Amino acid sequence: MVGSCQGTPQKELKTKSSCLTSSLIATSGKALHTSAPSSNSEWIIDFGATNHMTFENHHIQSMKPSEQHRVSTANGTPSLVVGEGSITLTENLSLDLVLVVPNLNHNLLSVAQ
Repeated sequence: MVGSCQGTPQKELKTKSSCLTSSLIATSGKALHTSAPSSNSEWIIDFGATNHMTFENHHIQSMKPSEQHRVSTANGTPSLVVGEGSITLTENLSLDLVLVVPNLNHNLLSVAQ
């Protein structure tokens, strides 16, 4: 489910207490919550991410080494990419070329990709 926080400044990160449909709000003001089997199944819609990224590799299908070895996070810190693959979020939604970045705290859904 995609939800938004009405009246929330876009650059502010808000918690679940201020939003009914998501537990975290990205800079877009939206988040995607899936029922994928994960300890943190939320995917934050990220307009700045160049790729879809996850911190968990055990849900990745067809994992292989990535041509991209590092990514820069929002605070500028480089993080290691340990592989890439596909992931099925719902019956109707699969993502390809998802980078596995263990240092992330949340899964990122790239609008650019």
